[in-house]
Amino acid sequence: MTAHTNDVERMVDLVRNGEITVFIRRAHDFEPADLADVLAALDDDERLAVVQALPAELSSQALAEMPQDAHAEETLAALSPERAAEIVEELEDDDAADMLRELAPEEQERILVGVEDRAEVERLLRYDPETAGGLMTSHLVSVRDTATTEEALDAIRRQSEEVEDFYQVFVVDGDRRLVGILPLKDLVVSHPDRRVRDFMADADIAVKPDLDQEDVARVMARYNLPSVAVVDDTGRL
Repeated sequence: MTAHTNDVERMVDLVRNGEITVFIRRAHDFEPADLADVLAALDDDERLAVVQALPAELSSQALAEMPQDAHAEETLAALSPERAAEIVEELEDDDAADMLRELAPEEQERILVGVEDRAEVERLLRYDPETAGGLMTSHLVSVRDTATTEEALDAIRRQSEEVEDFYQVFVVDGDRRLVGILPLKDLVVSHPDRRVRDFMADADIAVKPDLDQEDVARVMARYNLPSVAVVDDTGRL
């Protein structure tokens, strides 16, 4: 038996012995994927009680990491609309859309009515889950083409507080159309007053939201891309 399995079993025992306060304290030390394993090992009623008791941020992270066959969306739907909305607000937009997509439209609306900024989640819900639009996230880092190096660095720092992992910085115009990719090495060594548009790389590779996910994967593999921009018919991110 592995150390991870032992940790999961100890957490499950805490729930079943009614030691929720201890469980919550220890849950803060778990990685989201490991906490997801704990939730998956509980029965439906136990899982619901834990998700209600944990801080919304921890609950959202763990639900997002649960395997598909554990049906995190069913736990979300079993919560009160207020609590479910609170958890959705903590989720990344793409994770929220993935979870809500498994629910009936009336269940989606019951939850989304309490979500303050629901527009982006609703936009993602419109796309087929097996297309670029269904896979994409709205949490990306972008800068204006008119920005100076100093302004671009400031913008990246601000956005990095909201975007945990990013592999590219996209350059957009005033209408949020993709016009380039910002090489980070060039950004670091450029003069603070130099304009981004003067040293950005061409944005030659982008995909449309309706492109099948397998075709997206082929594009990324062909050009060795860590991520790829998804743009609409007007070229907007």
